[in-house]
Amino acid sequence: MKSDSFVSVVLVSERSLAEEVEVLRRIQLELDQHYSDYEIVVVGQGTARAFAPSDERVLQQVPSVRFIQLASRVQSDVAWAAALENAIGDFIVMFNSAMDPVAVISDTVALCKSGFDVVVGVADQSRTLAYRLCRSMADGVLKLVDYALPRGATGLRCLSRRAVNSVTSAGRFRYQLSMRIQKTGYPQTAYRYTLLTGTQTVKPRTLAKGVSDLLRLMVFNSSRPLRWMSGVGLLG
Repeated sequence: MKSDSFVSVVLVSERSLAEEVEVLRRIQLELDQHYSDYEIVVVGQGTARAFAPSDERVLQQVPSVRFIQLASRVQSDVAWAAALENAIGDFIVMFNSAMDPVAVISDTVALCKSGFDVVVGVADQSRTLAYRLCRSMADGVLKLVDYALPRGATGLRCLSRRAVNSVTSAGRFRYQLSMRIQKTGYPQTAYRYTLLTGTQTVKPRTLAKGVSDLLRLMVFNSSRPLRWMSGVGLLG
């Protein structure tokens, strides 16, 4: 029996709808199997372009797809924020078509319906040796800025409607969106799964990317670095 819950699956893509059509079909079949009401919201990254006939054919072939083309390339957090703002479902799944199998959709929604407003995807990911060594040292710094995401967290999220409303009503929520989601205060849980294998796997995380992410987490989500520098100035 299909659930009456309205489920939105949102994804950010740098490819055209025609290039994503196979993934969209698999998502639609998964949703149609489990839910009476659903939608797929695709946010297109990159420069503005004309809506091609091939894109129109995808919208005709795959039901319940909405496509939002951004005018320019933006940070991934901003693109995901645009997807959340436009989703209307009771439960919203942030889905990465390059990494996530479609089975995670119904699994995470079921977890969310069981009493958790935020479900965080966790998976084993490829990382360089330098990244693994420095991550252990960075954990202490991350705790100081209230970073409580489980290690191995991916971009997969399932959020209840009240969690989405809490995130989107907060100021500057488009920066470090994962931290904003974490700080809603609603019950959260981790969902462990296996990433897709083959040509769709992502590149290993590097030390340079890890340092960049660490600095952005500290600057955009805590006033403590400013306090530390004030203390250093006072000492000087």
